[in-house]
Amino acid sequence: MPRVDTQKLQIPNKTYRSWQDMLEILAQFARVPIASINRLSANQLEVYCVNHNPNNPYRVGTALPLNGEQFCETVLKNDKVFRIKNALESSDWHKKSPVVNLGIRAYLGIPIHWPNGSPFGTLSIHDVKPNQFKPQVLELLSVFKDSVEAQLTVIYQNQKLQRNNEALMSRIHNRTVELASLSYQLDQEASRRKQLEREVHYQQYHDIGSGLLNAKAWELESNRLINQTDLYNQEIAVFYVGISNGARIQTELGAEALDNVIKQLKEKLGRLGHFKQIVARPHSSDIAYTLVNPISNSQYDSTIQRVLDTTSQEFQVGENSLRLQAYIGVSVTEPHAGQRNLGVTVQARQAMQSAQESGKRILFFDEASIDSGTRFNRMESYFMESLRDQTLSLHFQPQVSVHSGLWESATTSVHWDHPILGSVSELSINQMCDQPDLADAMCQFLVHKAMETAVKWRKHNPDFRIAIKLSASQFASKLLPEILQTNLNQFKLPTDAIELEISEKNLVANEAALSSALDDLSKMGITLTMSDFGHGHASFSYLKHSPFKRIKIDKSFTYNLQHSSEDRAFLYSLMQIIEKLKLDPVLTGIETQEQEQWLMQFNTPFAEGEKYQSPIDSKEFEQALSRQALSIQTYSAIR
Repeated sequence: MPRVDTQKLQIPNKTYRSWQDMLEILAQFARVPIASINRLSANQLEVYCVNHNPNNPYRVGTALPLNGEQFCETVLKNDKVFRIKNALESSDWHKKSPVVNLGIRAYLGIPIHWPNGSPFGTLSIHDVKPNQFKPQVLELLSVFKDSVEAQLTVIYQNQKLQRNNEALMSRIHNRTVELASLSYQLDQEASRRKQLEREVHYQQYHDIGSGLLNAKAWELESNRLINQTDLYNQEIAVFYVGISNGARIQTELGAEALDNVIKQLKEKLGRLGHFKQIVARPHSSDIAYTLVNPISNSQYDSTIQRVLDTTSQEFQVGENSLRLQAYIGVSVTEPHAGQRNLGVTVQARQAMQSAQESGKRILFFDEASIDSGTRFNRMESYFMESLRDQTLSLHFQPQVSVHSGLWESATTSVHWDHPILGSVSELSINQMCDQPDLADAMCQFLVHKAMETAVKWRKHNPDFRIAIKLSASQFASKLLPEILQTNLNQFKLPTDAIELEISEKNLVANEAALSSALDDLSKMGITLTMSDFGHGHASFSYLKHSPFKRIKIDKSFTYNLQHSSEDRAFLYSLMQIIEKLKLDPVLTGIETQEQEQWLMQFNTPFAEGEKYQSPIDSKEFEQALSRQALSIQTYSAIR
């Protein structure tokens, strides 16, 4: 970058006036007739700014030759403060020009620098009589010097920035000239990149061509409004406008022409409601409005008419006048419908498509016109996306050995927080997983995640197990043994690192279909667990010959343990039978010390419940497991 020539820098008028005021104050404070700022040029000093005093012999523009006769020359030469209290008493100065010709007797000067260190000149005061110059005068002189140098810094930096910008612009110009010769070859590449840029931005939150929200952002924002308005008994209406000749406009006139049409349409429609609204471009030829708080359909008449009139107008794109072939779909939320209202954006688009197919300009969404499974299919689609993107998570609840207090194993539960659907219950997930395709995909996810976690946790406890809860469809899957064996090999785990869990109710309802599958899994060495046991679905004779090794007793028995002697007697008998069958009993729902104390009368009781730990994510669980392992090591070392 070019250097700044400080000799050519001009002092702005506003800065110069501030220096003038500064010199007046300095002269008055020091009680001297002369205060000046002198600027250094190539071969002389120039009086640049002086105070106004009739006794001041210096005038702006007076040249002071650098001939060894000037006080200020000494300041610059030594680059420090220079003071003469009485020049007549100085053998070096009593015959010099300022003393002889101008009658100067006392002098106090200080150097001034540009920010790059080069000298600007001096700031000085003169007196026609001897003067000791009090310390306060020197202090004020130094303060004014700092002020002047600060202003010089601003001037210098502005000039430097300007020169840098000029140099940069010159480089840009030169580069532009170089690139001009390549413009023809880059035209096609630029078109391709422009299309790619559109796709990238489309996947974010705004449509690049119109600046409106894209489909994803529109659905998220609409669902957020739905969740809010539901609380206040308000209503959401969605107007979805589809331009059926949009593709032809884009083909004949270009993508920018269609962008221009969408922007004009948005500008002409303006605000469609009196309250909050969201405007989006869900697809290239569509524009959609989400309106808050239209209370009844009678209030839509003026809005509908406005949309119909506006879409019938001519649109000007360059020299072309266009008419749109627009179809409108409208959908309105239902009072207190909760999660069902989250499909209102999809419904509006479906209504628009129905209008287009039927040739009608506008249609309201009709619940009876679609299959009742639409919303569930939408949830399935989201679920498959979440499985593919690995956005599901596993939480874990420990199974505790009551006598030792150690966490021996953990039971999995699936957590799904979707940005649109919110938190989806495990029951809903299990219902979806009854379908074979979803069941296999979910089974692969559960097994892989569980074994991946088991590898980490068995470093803290080599015998630790993770129990995976599966549905009847997943147990019956022919892919399950292969999934298990593949993951066991991948993670180099023994079969006792995991156990598979199925509820008593699911087992009995599908006993015939699951019998051979359970036997095959048992032969592999996989521990099988029956959960929610105790409601009479499975007989004890079945348990005697079944492949199950662990029985988890339903938590409803635990709840009544302290309040019902009959339930205590029943549970006592149940525990004894399970132990006599040489099965491991696990009592679930333990919440109190009394419940745990009752359980300790049995030989090998295991427990699960809020008393020990509610389900937590893998990071928290591993931290707790690590602390437990450390405690065991510390105890062993002490012994």
